[in-house]
Parts: sequence; C-alpha cells; structure tokens
Amino acid sequence: MLTQPPENSAERLLETVQLFVSETGLSETRLLHKAGVDKHTLRQLRAGRSCTIATHDKIVNFMAAERARRAASEDLAEPKQETQA
Repeated sequence: MLTQPPENSAERLLETVQLFVSETGLSETRLLHKAGVDKHTLRQLRAGRSCTIATHDKIVNFMAAERARRAASEDLAEPKQETQA
C-alpha cells in the first residue's frame, strides 16, 4: 500500500498552493488549518520532506471544495438578466 505521493508531487503541491493562496487571499496557515493538516506541512515540503497521500489529498480536496464554494457564491451574487420577448 502506498503511503507517499508520487515523486515531484511535493513541488506540484507547493506550486498549486501558491496559486491558490494568490487567487483567494487565504494564508497558507489558514489553508492548512481548514484542510485539517499540520501547520508545518508546507515548510517541511520546502525543506525536502515528503507528506503522506492522505495529507496531500486533504490539501488538494480542500482547495477544490473551496474553489467550488467560491464559484457558487459568485454565481449567486450575480444578478440574472431576464430575456425580453
């Protein structure tokens, strides 16, 4: 059973987190807290350590859910234009 994500996934995860943070304005610490993972995870990845697949998935799944939630909020906030007959 695999417990570590594939190689280079740490770099991809860090890049994805950086993009997410810049898009949302959410801090890395807040992201990790909301994803339910240790607040030192990104620092450890930058230092060359790896994370488990479960930790990787928690972060990725939280970012996907948060993007979907924000998109849904934006859809609700936009007034719908009525078509004229």
